[in-house]
Amino acid sequence: MSEELSHNEKCRKIIESIISRCNVNTNEEGGWSIAFGPDWGGNSLTIFDSKGSHTHVGIIAEGGTTEELIDQLHDLLVNGRGLSWEGGA
Repeated sequence: MSEELSHNEKCRKIIESIISRCNVNTNEEGGWSIAFGPDWGGNSLTIFDSKGSHTHVGIIAEGGTTEELIDQLHDLLVNGRGLSWEGGA
């Protein structure tokens, strides 16, 4: 059984994933870019990528915590789990 990462470790992994994706050399286009935008409020975000796709993370309901948002960002960007990316090429 693997050990659960602390939220500080998850934050580090999230940042490492973003840096890695932004600096990868894919074709002549360069790396992947990412932008964060508003979602449905609460503790939620919409994430956009350079190909025009987007996905959502966080908790819309009152009481959503930063820790839950970190868990969802980690699952999406590090573990490849979460809502699918919609749109784009």
